[in-house]
Amino acid sequence: MAVWTGVWLQVPEEPVVIPQPSVEESEADRPTKARKQIQTKDKSRRQCVDWLFAMMSDPTIEPMTNEQLWNEAKPKWPESLSKREFTRCRARALDLLSEEQRYLWERPGPRRKQS
Repeated sequence: MAVWTGVWLQVPEEPVVIPQPSVEESEADRPTKARKQIQTKDKSRRQCVDWLFAMMSDPTIEPMTNEQLWNEAKPKWPESLSKREFTRCRARALDLLSEEQRYLWERPGPRRKQS
């Protein structure tokens, strides 16, 4: 039966260089297809909220229904914004409005005649 009695360490004559991948070659830094899609969709959501807020906060624009707004938004973001996500964007834009503007845009339709 062999028994260890010691370990002998020897310093190499030349330092060992472990190659490090350069920043450009790093696979972790390159965006994958899925990451690009997420970034695109996130960008579309932000743009949609900004577009809706700008439209809704402008008093010269007549309030529109959710369907009318969706019909205008579809061509702007055809592949990156679903109707469900558009509805969420509309809700976020409504949250950013003043109470008066929010009231006008939450339930657009015929207005009562003021006497």
